[in-house]
Amino acid sequence: MDTINVLIPADFGKVEHNGFELTVADIAPAGIAYLLQYGFAKSLQDSVSGRAKAMAEAKVKATGAPKYTQEEIDADIEAKIVARVGKILKGELDYGPAGSRLTGLARVKWDVAEEWVKAAIKAKGAKAPKGDEWKALVESYIAKYDAKVTAEAERRSAVPADGDDELDGLL
Repeated sequence: MDTINVLIPADFGKVEHNGFELTVADIAPAGIAYLLQYGFAKSLQDSVSGRAKAMAEAKVKATGAPKYTQEEIDADIEAKIVARVGKILKGELDYGPAGSRLTGLARVKWDVAEEWVKAAIKAKGAKAPKGDEWKALVESYIAKYDAKVTAEAERRSAVPADGDDELDGLL
């Protein structure tokens, strides 16, 4: 089998999922090729997950007519896939174990915003977007309501002052 050399970021030495871990250097070239193919296909699927169905089911409130034509849906899906391919080629997508790389107050802000966005969506009886659309919605929410989200995140992150420990007498 002919092979090529690929440079992988130094901080990415292993892959993990649900307790299974592989060290990248130990994966055979055919295994890396499999992961690239599967990961590429999965990434493209994730970039449009549920979008075509949601667009097809969307209705104009006043008339109940379909909001989008099939041509508009197809164009939207293609644009999302093209955008994802571009991000992959430019290395603009996060890599590493599933989950966020956010830490500290940024992590708590994200959690607060997600909680509040989910509550607002539920109150409206709407369906939450998935994947990149969800991430963009939460990011937009944080940008629009940063002061409120930050205040709640700081409140949740606050450590009781000395002498104000809520666990006194409980442990």
